[in-house]
Amino acid sequence: MQTRVRVYICSIMALAALAVTALYAWGPEATVESAAIAGILCAIGWLYGSLTYELDQKGTRASVGFLLFPAAAFAVANWTVPLIVCVTVFALEIRRRAPLHKTLFNSTSLALANAVSIIAFRATGGSGWAGHDRIPVVSVIALLVAHNLTSSGVTSGVIALSSGQPLGRTWRAVTGKTIIDDVLVSPFTAVIAYTAVKYPIGWTIVGCTTLIWINRLYQTNRALQRVSHEMLELMVSAIEARDPYTSGHSRRVSRMSVEIARAIGLSHREVERIRVAGLLHDVGKIHEKYAPILSKPDRLTRDEWILMKEHPVDGENLVRNVSQLHDVLPAVRHHHERWDGAGYPDGLRGESIPLMARVMAIADTIDAMTSDRSYRRGLSVEEVRKEVERCAGTQFDPAIVGKLLAGPYWDALFAPMESDNATRYELKLVSDSNPAPEKVVA
Repeated sequence: MQTRVRVYICSIMALAALAVTALYAWGPEATVESAAIAGILCAIGWLYGSLTYELDQKGTRASVGFLLFPAAAFAVANWTVPLIVCVTVFALEIRRRAPLHKTLFNSTSLALANAVSIIAFRATGGSGWAGHDRIPVVSVIALLVAHNLTSSGVTSGVIALSSGQPLGRTWRAVTGKTIIDDVLVSPFTAVIAYTAVKYPIGWTIVGCTTLIWINRLYQTNRALQRVSHEMLELMVSAIEARDPYTSGHSRRVSRMSVEIARAIGLSHREVERIRVAGLLHDVGKIHEKYAPILSKPDRLTRDEWILMKEHPVDGENLVRNVSQLHDVLPAVRHHHERWDGAGYPDGLRGESIPLMARVMAIADTIDAMTSDRSYRRGLSVEEVRKEVERCAGTQFDPAIVGKLLAGPYWDALFAPMESDNATRYELKLVSDSNPAPEKVVA
């Protein structure tokens, strides 16, 4: 583990201890009743920690059991909550046999999030439901916002330090996975707190059943997302089976498009749609009419070149059959348009070209330039950079090029991909509006 990560984890531990101490000094004194309520909620959270669902393709998992930790903060709102949360998560991580540094980080970071959320809650007028009938709505919102921001911010910090990625980009990636779920489920934490205090027996029956149902709903939703992802991978594999010379091209264009989209500050949702569009941008090549061209070892004739220019339209028509992919249709159709209007299939120019298509055009061409050809090696990173700069304002959107070259994302374009050893054979970057016929159009 890196030294800076160790220092960061120690800092989080110190901040958590400081926040709990501040709550203790602020008061009120903890009662047996309040500690018991917090302990019961956290204990049930510990039990539900084993009910996890998959969050992404990398195997990241989450659990609805952690809803009970902010619920305990609602119900009690004193220093005992973050302390009990810390012990609960520590025990859960030990049961999972997590490494010590992860155990310490997860337990103290959640304790810190709870402590900060209670401070925000009480600073805006909240005092806990144990022994009270009403809670100001503003306090409820303050607690939820403080808890989510602290938790996601602390987690993003350790990931950014470990991976070397920019903090802002990491935070968007972390929150983008769960922000919708957090917003939809957050009100339920208030319901948990209220019923746990007012109707403890009823909550034990109804609340536990509801948590199981929510967890199952998450699992089902994630399973559907996984099926959609696997179908996309199947389509990409079918394209590459048709054209073995471009094996891996769609995945590389997808990854590069994501980096460029992040460079220009697009939202997590927009980045995800660009990722999908990059995977599907050449799906039109699966048509039978392209088979002889794609398997041809020589350069294309002019007639073959004209035929190949139809693949963006064919791709759009194929993708149109999937209702959930309608928002990527413009990118699939227009990824060969040029800023100066000399592209195809519609000759769009400037900002009339959809933004996703402008992003993909750069990624598609960079992958083409770095690909080995039968008559030349791929260009070096420095050569590619010069060519991209030269074609800004003619082939590419100059604003996108400027942001890409000015930030840290340029180098990320050329990071190695897993299973990226296949020979690549693509069209080089051209500034001329009527390029010579080549083997294949990217």
